[in-house]
Amino acid sequence: MFESLSDKLQKAFTGFKSKGHLTEDDINDGIREIRMALLEADVNYKVVKNFTRRVKERCLTAEVMDSLTPGQNVIKIVLDELTELLGGTVRFHGDYPAWTYARESALRDRCVAMYEAQYGAKPQIVAIHAGLECGILSGKIDGLDCISFGPNLLHVHTPNERADIASVARVWEYLKAILAYKE
Repeated sequence: MFESLSDKLQKAFTGFKSKGHLTEDDINDGIREIRMALLEADVNYKVVKNFTRRVKERCLTAEVMDSLTPGQNVIKIVLDELTELLGGTVRFHGDYPAWTYARESALRDRCVAMYEAQYGAKPQIVAIHAGLECGILSGKIDGLDCISFGPNLLHVHTPNERADIASVARVWEYLKAILAYKE
């Protein structure tokens, strides 16, 4: 039962985490999934109703809706409310700073050109869970133009996490080419 509940909550959390901005509809959809997961786990209807009401009230605040990491904030609220519901306490620590995607980036444009010249293909540019250093530094240095790239990682955040060694070599050659670039 707990594994099934955990899987269903993870599905709801994935919906929150996959978006850079949450709307009220996104929150309603996620809370609906959480409500169904709890009811399917035989949690009392009134308990579920009160729980989801409190979560929704907290999620619809400007602090969550306007934050750079709204999905992370919603997950914290759900975990906080679940812990309180079960009579426990929870303390969150170790947050890392968000890093905002810049539409205009001379550095990214230069790196794309270098990649195309080196590999004869366009690089894949996506927002991913990476770049902690970029988040820290861009929070301290106004206007910092930064990018994050690295080797292919497999089974991230599991005991089986590892790097694809061939991709490490490619990243090293790419980094050397970027550092050697002169305008």
